[in-house]
Amino acid sequence: MKKTFIPTLILAVLLLGSCATQELKPLKFAVIPSEDASLTKLQWKRVTDYLSEGLGREVELVVVSDYASVVEAMKYGHADIARLSPVGYVMATKEGAEIEPIVVAVKESTGQAGYYGYLVTRAGVDITNLNDMTFAFVDVGSTSGYIVPSIYLEKQGIEPKEILLAGSHGAVILAVKNRTVDVGAIADNRFNIAIQEGVIVEDEFAIIWKSVLIPNVPIAVQSSLPKYLKDRLTELFLNMPEEIVEYTQVGETGYVKASDTDYDSVREIMRYESR
Repeated sequence: MKKTFIPTLILAVLLLGSCATQELKPLKFAVIPSEDASLTKLQWKRVTDYLSEGLGREVELVVVSDYASVVEAMKYGHADIARLSPVGYVMATKEGAEIEPIVVAVKESTGQAGYYGYLVTRAGVDITNLNDMTFAFVDVGSTSGYIVPSIYLEKQGIEPKEILLAGSHGAVILAVKNRTVDVGAIADNRFNIAIQEGVIVEDEFAIIWKSVLIPNVPIAVQSSLPKYLKDRLTELFLNMPEEIVEYTQVGETGYVKASDTDYDSVREIMRYESR
């Protein structure tokens, strides 16, 4: 008995050690890109530091190049946590990613877990015939910066003369400001931030269309994460100090609980687009 017990005990210790090592691997947190990678890292450092301290485990930021890359990161397990666009979240679940939203951010501009899409132009521009105008969109994966305004234009029978994919909300604003295009599609909070930062003066732009309220970006996790870890992450986001949330500079003030059904309206939008 002793001969078999000692190796078995050693094996058990080794296995426990292996599990502990596995448990200590950094959690990877992917976020949709900001204006540039270095800025995104700076904006989210306080969040990852806060989560790391609260979990007793490193949370590592994964900065990706575009909206589709966040979806791919969650779909193929390259990230454990992600801040996805509303369309990105729905797309990921539709494509078989086993993920679930835990919280959704509250927008400073609305005080709700949602935001608005705008079509903007320079003040004084004649918008009688939008078919004769050039448009700038953010990215084909952006809900407010492409999907929702595109559906609006289609329903109105408007076909832009030319389309530019600028890559970010800030780039869309500059494209309109610098007369590269006539009209730009952006999120309301990005428009407000541009005014607050002095990038544009409010009077030099005109809002020519405002969307219905769009569910805000969710923080989603891999469903395979242990329940205690998902619960703790949820708790940390819900109790995150407002100054840490605001440091991300994306116009958000805190988080509330989220569920998959919150994004049913986005699914309806996508069904219309893909018909």
